Amino acid sequence: MDDGNAKWFVFDRRVPRFRHNPRKRKSAPAAQNVEPKMNARTEIRNHLVAARMKVWLDIARCPILNTRVPTWRARKNFWSLCRKHPEIASRRGYTEALIVHSPLHDLKPTPESPAEQPAVHALQSIPARMVTLENEIL
Repeated sequence: MDDGNAKWFVFDRRVPRFRHNPRKRKSAPAAQNVEPKMNARTEIRNHLVAARMKVWLDIARCPILNTRVPTWRARKNFWSLCRKHPEIASRRGYTEALIVHSPLHDLKPTPESPAEQPAVHALQSIPARMVTLENEIL
């Protein structure tokens, strides 16, 4: 090989060059440092987490809102936020089952004990009706 061909061979991009030593292994980060901490006050942090929950819930319910994010990823992110921040999710009324559309999600909870329900007399619940005997044959 002459010098002209050697130079072309070295600087050709088709030849793989190792920028790191493959024998050297990187150690995994410590378990407590895996999740980054958000630099915000507690009130603002809770609001930002709630806003992210709403975004992922909206995308999971209606995928046309963001076509670049698959529905499965939106569901996964929403479920992950609900598991990490259960107090924020319960305050907003979010559950993990809220992603799956059901008419039962719109129902309001009913009082459990009969003492909490207002007492209604049987005759009060029947509407009053005017009865006349003018058109009747006697």
